[in-house]
Amino acid sequence: MGPAPTEEVKIVIWDLDDTFWRGTLAEDGQVEPVARNIERVRQLAARGIVSSACSKNDEHAALAALSSMGVRDHFVFVAIGWSPKGAAVVSLLQRAGLRPANALFVDDHPSNRAEVASAAAGVRVLSPEEFSATDVSVWGAPDPQRTRLQQYRQLEARSAARDAGDGGG
Repeated sequence: MGPAPTEEVKIVIWDLDDTFWRGTLAEDGQVEPVARNIERVRQLAARGIVSSACSKNDEHAALAALSSMGVRDHFVFVAIGWSPKGAAVVSLLQRAGLRPANALFVDDHPSNRAEVASAAAGVRVLSPEEFSATDVSVWGAPDPQRTRLQQYRQLEARSAARDAGDGGG
C-alpha cells in the first residue's frame, strides 16, 4: 500500500508529535516511542535513505527525545522550531541539496501535509498510517555501512560551519 515513488526517495521527513512518537512534547514534556518508526528509520538508513524531522517543538527538547530513543544520529538537517512547515521543508531540502521529488513528508495533520505539498511542489506527503502500510524494503539500495547517512552528516557539518562564518573548512 502507499504510492510507489516515481523518483527515488532519498530523504523521509518526519513530523514528530503524534507521528514519529506518541504524544505532544510541548504539552506533556514526555512522549512515547513508536517502535515501528524507530525500526523504520534504521531500515531506511540501511537502504541509503536518510531521515529528517520537521516539527513545531523546542529543538533542544525534541533532539533530546530522539537521543533517548537511540535515533538522534539517524536524523540530518532537522527543522525543529515554530516556523511554518512548508517554508521549513523548502529550507531543509535546500540545505541538504535535494529536490522535492526526492523527498517524502510524513505528518498526522492533513493541513500540514497540504501546506508542505503546496510550498515544496513535488514532495510526496503521507499520513503515518499510509507510510506504515508502504513497503520501503525495495527503496534505495543496500547500504549496510550507512555511507549515505555519513555523507549527509558531513554535508550538514560543512553547511553549519559555513553558516557560522568560518567557510566550512
